[in-house]
Amino acid sequence: MPSCLTDEVRMKHYEKCLFKKRRCESVLGFCMKVVLLIAIFTIIPAAFEGLLYGLFIGNLEPFLRFLLQAFAGAVTIYCIYLRNWKITVVAVFLSALMSPFVPPIIVVCLFAHYKLNKLAQEPGWPLFTITYGEQQERQKNMERIARHKSLQLGEAAASHGSTDMDDLLDEHPPMLPTAVVGYHDRFRNSDPHAQPASVAPGIMPTLEDIGGTPQTTASCTPHDGEQIQ
Repeated sequence: MPSCLTDEVRMKHYEKCLFKKRRCESVLGFCMKVVLLIAIFTIIPAAFEGLLYGLFIGNLEPFLRFLLQAFAGAVTIYCIYLRNWKITVVAVFLSALMSPFVPPIIVVCLFAHYKLNKLAQEPGWPLFTITYGEQQERQKNMERIARHKSLQLGEAAASHGSTDMDDLLDEHPPMLPTAVVGYHDRFRNSDPHAQPASVAPGIMPTLEDIGGTPQTTASCTPHDGEQIQ
C-alpha cells in the first residue's frame, strides 16, 4: 500500500522500529539460552533418577516426574520460539513444573513477545526498509504518468494547431500520437512500398546534382618566371 509520507520520514520511523525489534530479539535470544541451560541441569538428572528408579526399583513416581518436566521444558522452549504473547501466558504457569527459576524468565519473554506483536502491525514489517519491489513500482508509475502527460500535450498541440474544424467523417482525419507499445509500433505510419533512391556505385555526385553552387578554381599560371614542378 503506498504511503503518503516522504522517504525521509519513513526511514526515521523504520530506524526506530528496527531498533526496538533488534532489542526484543536480543532479549529473547538471551532468555532462550538461559532456559536451555536450566533445562539441561534439571531434566538430565531427573532422567537418570526416573530411569534408575523406574527400571530397577519399580518406583514410577520419579519417572513420571521426569516426563512432566520434559514436557513442560519442551512446551516452554517452543513458546519462546513461537513469539505469540497469548500462548506465552500459558507457558508462564506451565514452566513452573520444570523449575521455579523459569517463570520470571518467561515473564520477560512475554513482554518481548507483546512488543513484537505491536511492531508487526507497523508498516514495513519485518524488514523496516523501502523494498526493491516498491521502488520498481514507483518507477513504473512515474513512467506511466510521464507517458500520459506527453499524450495529453500531443493532443493539445494537434487541437490548437489547426484553425479549421475537423470532422470525424473526413477522408484523412488527423493522426494523434500514441504510445509506442512494441517493437513493430516504431514503423506504424511508414510506407511499405517506398523505394530508396538509386545510387550509382563509384561515381561521386557533383555540387550541381545535389543543388549546390559550383566554386571557381584559381588559375595555376606561374608568376615572375616561376616553374611549375
